[in-house]
Amino acid sequence: MPCRICVAHLSRNGSYSIYLWHTLAISVVAKVAQSLALSPLAAVTLSTAAGVLLGAAAYEIVEKPLRGLLQKPVITPARERRVMG
Repeated sequence: MPCRICVAHLSRNGSYSIYLWHTLAISVVAKVAQSLALSPLAAVTLSTAAGVLLGAAAYEIVEKPLRGLLQKPVITPARERRVMG
């Protein structure tokens, strides 16, 4: 059974969510790293991880359910009458 969240799946389908959310994650982690006096390497590593995790979470929690709802066919009353009648 394939994993639900894996790198290959996210690189294909979740990359846009990661792109959208990474700037927020980098900004927050940079401020926290500065206040904690972390090394630049630690700040970059944490920023990268936070950006990917936040984007992946947004993809799983927001984007996938919305895409599922929007891809369902909508049957209007006029179309329903033609199909049934």
